Amino acid sequence: MALPRCGRRQAYYPAPARDDGRARYLVPANERPEARVSPDRCDLPRRVHAQRDGCGYYGDSGQGRRAAIAGVYTERGMILRASVSLCENWTPRYAPGVGFPQSVASGDPTPYGAILWTRVDPAIEQGLTNAEVRALGESLGKATHGTALFQVSLSPRFDRILLAGLAPILREFDNVVRVDTDGRLSPGKTYYYRFLTRDGYVSRTGRFKTLPAPDSLSPIRIGQVTCSDYTNGYFHAYRFLADDSLDFVVHLGDYIYEAVGDPRYQAPPADRRITLPSGRLQASTLEDYRTLYRTYRSDPDLQRLHERHAMIVIWDDHEFANDSYDAVAPEERAEPDPARRLAANQAWFEYIPARVNFDPAKPFDQSIRLYRRFRVGKLLELFATDERLYRSAFPCGSGVLQRHLSKGCPALQDEKRTMLGEAQREWLLQGLSTSDALWKVWANQVQFAPLKLFGRFYSLDQWDGYPVERERILQTIHQQGVRNLVLLTGDLHAFEVNLLKRDFEHDSDERAIGVELMVGAVSASSRLELIERFLKASPAARALVYAMAREAMPDLSESESLSARLTEQILKENGRWMRRFDGWANGYATAEFTPTHMVWTAYSTGHPRQRRAKRQLLWRVRLRLNDPTVELLN
Repeated sequence: MALPRCGRRQAYYPAPARDDGRARYLVPANERPEARVSPDRCDLPRRVHAQRDGCGYYGDSGQGRRAAIAGVYTERGMILRASVSLCENWTPRYAPGVGFPQSVASGDPTPYGAILWTRVDPAIEQGLTNAEVRALGESLGKATHGTALFQVSLSPRFDRILLAGLAPILREFDNVVRVDTDGRLSPGKTYYYRFLTRDGYVSRTGRFKTLPAPDSLSPIRIGQVTCSDYTNGYFHAYRFLADDSLDFVVHLGDYIYEAVGDPRYQAPPADRRITLPSGRLQASTLEDYRTLYRTYRSDPDLQRLHERHAMIVIWDDHEFANDSYDAVAPEERAEPDPARRLAANQAWFEYIPARVNFDPAKPFDQSIRLYRRFRVGKLLELFATDERLYRSAFPCGSGVLQRHLSKGCPALQDEKRTMLGEAQREWLLQGLSTSDALWKVWANQVQFAPLKLFGRFYSLDQWDGYPVERERILQTIHQQGVRNLVLLTGDLHAFEVNLLKRDFEHDSDERAIGVELMVGAVSASSRLELIERFLKASPAARALVYAMAREAMPDLSESESLSARLTEQILKENGRWMRRFDGWANGYATAEFTPTHMVWTAYSTGHPRQRRAKRQLLWRVRLRLNDPTVELLN
């Protein structure tokens, strides 16, 4: 069928209205143009396919409505109709990937689309400034430079284009392109996408799956990863996960590490060293953070993972600074650094394909809102939280032994102390309490269950440092009758299985109200390796820690390796709720949800500083619907 002829004025079809308050802007809120509807838009049939140099296509929105889905893309998340002549020259002339050094990525899938992302090398195409984008408004097609064409198809050959349009290359945001296709595609399908420049450069092809239809109970398989330190080794877990059959991947934070050679926890192989523009060991400027993201996203294993699967990403501390809260990097300075925090926020926004706002004109803690939710049919609802930007300071001080291996202090019981902040906490509790999905899944950065070692709190950077808020969450979950709650957790560089209980010390397993499944690090040093390194680096610290250890293990000799006994000790001290612990392995996990049960599988992928990797099964755990206990399958 021929492409209908439209009037000379362009017209757009706005994206479907939302009722969840999530914004659709893909560049800073203060830079978005005011779009106006043209009165002379064409009425289109549900499917029209025009074969003209890969542009000017229309297709089914997947929601039973007529939608023009080709032409010009604007920051308001709208795709405008453009004339076929606008797209005549968009033909691939170079090998796929040339000119796109960070390849492509997709994220935040919905039943009707996902965020698509790429970065164009400024050497081949300089993007548009914010002022130029504002001036062009809905006439983006008139730009002579600084735009990219995106194409979406059901086939990796792109012989039938379902969705295409122009998007601005954002010069002031490191030349990235961000496109939201939500509302334009169909549920439960695999789509392929790519980007082209006017001069014929074409990206590699990406692939993602839309989420199932709202009434679906189809099984879902999720990848789970955390703590990927480029300078500490290779991303073996990403390589294996890329080839797995998944619906999407959840990254629980520490996607990058702000440090590039901290001897306490990094040992860079020769080909994994990074030099920051500032010359410092920790990123401190926007260009430093951008350098980290550019370098990480040049890794072939991470590129392959992003090319194969959509990803839902939340941050933890290292996207800003180790053990950070608010705008404070406690290991570097006690005072807040709002400019550095804002720079870290912006770089995350630029490089992560997430459906979030960012406004650099606002204070750092208002510039971005990361927490969001994802409905996956009737089967599950996923809640992703931000446990860094709104949290209170450490209760007992910021020193290493005030944060770790602390006996606690009175401030722990301060009811005003929070990890989530009041607004986010109420959002989470309201969502969990009202969700009618079979499974409620919380993408939670730091350990929720207690973690004791030598009769002390192992880390007050975890939920152990916020016990009043933790109790409030557990109490609400119990009172509201929330069932089938699963926490997917990262951060600790260890694998764990924990039962969640209102009273961790005394409640039986049958009274558990959920389960926490923690995944080990992709490439950051494992927890027990970190402890070994810490003790070897400081004889004084070793003597102090051994003295603490003998309070719980009086037979520990001075010559004995402490780390060799820690697994047994951790399981002993936390055994009333902890069912599995492995503090040596690096790797990843998968979680498969069905209407009757879920299975969580943990894999080890070998030491990250070794070139060769071998995947090995650690554990498989099964949870049955409406049964609070866990079944260990191996």
